[in-house]
Parts: sequence; structure tokens; C-alpha cells
Amino acid sequence: MELTYQEFTTIKEEILNPLFEVNNEVFSEFTTPFDKEKLQNTARKVDGLHIVLAYQGEQVVGFKAGYRHSLRRFYSWLGGVKKDFRGHGIAKELMRRQHQFAKNEGYSIIETRTKNMFQNMIITNLKAGFHIVGTTVSIGDSEPVLILEKILD
Repeated sequence: MELTYQEFTTIKEEILNPLFEVNNEVFSEFTTPFDKEKLQNTARKVDGLHIVLAYQGEQVVGFKAGYRHSLRRFYSWLGGVKKDFRGHGIAKELMRRQHQFAKNEGYSIIETRTKNMFQNMIITNLKAGFHIVGTTVSIGDSEPVLILEKILD
């Protein structure tokens, strides 16, 4: 499988639709995904946005998005790979590229958050060197959110 990757630091209209499509496919099996407007608004208002898209030909098959959380902390916000393309190391490569970007930009910690229902994400993060450092519960949500961190070398 021949894949290419492209990185962005702004949310452009031409990447919004494919990013939204992959996001919906990845998360709709578990929960209600972001609507397009919320995704776009969040991406536009954060500082230090970084998006990596994985392509097979012209088709976006995976993505990883994150942004500056604080001076030394980068927040890995969203990501996923289309179901038919899983198991080929795409998520691992998206993560590697995101972490390299964060390291190059001077960040020393990557933080991500997830729910227990996203078992594959938890496993991928633990294999990549993340540690579970805490939990939190959002207002109106009964399921705790796991907080994971990785120190960048």
C-alpha cells in the first residue's frame, strides 16, 4: 500500500471536508462526532495547530490533529484511520510525524485524552510511550476520560 502524508498548520477548506469525513467514520461507531462547524471553529481558534493527513492516491485515509496547550505542552486532539485502512501502520506514522513536529517546535510533553471505549487508541498510545496520568469527568458525561502524557526525548 503506497501512502503519502501532508502536514498543515492552518485549517484550509480543501482539507476540512476529507478530515471531517474521516473523523465521522472513525468516531460515529462509538459516539456522536463533532459537527463540521465545531471542528472548523475549534481548529481556527487554537494556537499552534498541526494537522497530518495520510493519503492513498487522492483519498484521505487517516489524520492526526493537535495544537499548543501551553509553552511546553502539545495537545493531541483528534485522529483516526478509516476502518478499511487499519492495520498498516498508518496511525503509528501519523503519531510519529505529530510528535516530531512537536519536538521540533520545542514542546517537551504530548498530552491526549480518551475514553475507555476507544481501546485501540489506548493501546496505540501506550505502545507509543504514553502513560496514564489521571482521569476527569466532563459535566453531563458519566464516563471518565483518561488523561495520557508522553515525554518527548
